[in-house]
Amino acid sequence: MIAKREEKIGLRRGLSDIVAVDVATSGLKLVRMKRAKEGLTISAVGQIPVSELPDVDDSNEEERSRIALPKVFRAKHSALSVTSSRAVIRLLNLPGFSEKSPNAENTVRENVGLEDGFRLGYSVGGQQRGKSEVNLIAVGLPEEDATSTLEMLGGGTPAPISVEVSALSTATGFALSVAPRFSKAVVGLIEGGSRVTCLSIFSQSTPVLLRKFEFGSEDILNRIQRDFGVDRETSENMIGESSFDLSASVEGAMKGFIRQLAISREFVERRVGASIQAWFVTGGLSLISDWKQKIYESVGRPVEAWNPFENLFMVPGTVPAELKGQEVRFSAAVGAAMGALEGA
Repeated sequence: MIAKREEKIGLRRGLSDIVAVDVATSGLKLVRMKRAKEGLTISAVGQIPVSELPDVDDSNEEERSRIALPKVFRAKHSALSVTSSRAVIRLLNLPGFSEKSPNAENTVRENVGLEDGFRLGYSVGGQQRGKSEVNLIAVGLPEEDATSTLEMLGGGTPAPISVEVSALSTATGFALSVAPRFSKAVVGLIEGGSRVTCLSIFSQSTPVLLRKFEFGSEDILNRIQRDFGVDRETSENMIGESSFDLSASVEGAMKGFIRQLAISREFVERRVGASIQAWFVTGGLSLISDWKQKIYESVGRPVEAWNPFENLFMVPGTVPAELKGQEVRFSAAVGAAMGALEGA
């Protein structure tokens, strides 16, 4: 699990049933996963649109209403993930670092450069250079984001055992299910959401780069509105219609991201001394064909959409008809569930 220290709350050994709740811009993505004799099994998939969510910012606590999850998702425990534009993600190499040191957390916090008001989570990834240097994945999540996410479910069950950044949840799922297929190669994953896009690159199944970009489908929609002189609803409908040529608008919106993607790719390939063999995309942005095409043109290799449900056992009829074809939107929820069960 990539973020195994990400704000654990009462984790119980032997955990075998979890509901993962991914708090996204468009609403909640829900996945219930169980540990069965066949392996990790998904028994329920669903979503709650943002229009149906209570106002967690309501100053009157008595007027706040906790989210009532459908009965099929009422497990005893939950693993939460949240998209946060202010979250900080770092890969660190710390000489002489020891988790047993009483100053371990302060050392990580200082190296990440976290301000007050951030929760810190970190995971030791391994030793390097004759055991003198330690690899860590460190994450800072704004306290207000963590608190509002926890308050959304209220007290009682399903009791949260973790809350982590969605980008790391997705990377965890990918690391546990896809990266092992490329145990001797370098592979990249791009998760595109509404406002944030995250890049994860693995070498021999170990993360060597984790990077967050302030770019998402909102930027593409804004560009379409500007280029075609339409309102937001029309721009959203245009993305789903193959009769419109949106390639120029998508390319214009992606210029800055594509430039940074190229820099990241070249940096990793120089560092590990090998080219990135395979590329995957996931998240809502990967449903936009022009976005996926521009990624391909940038990396120069085929780009495959990663369906997070692949290689997992699925109870028949798990994915509702209205969500078929939308599986890539559940990457963070699947990753949060896998991370919770694999770390139990």
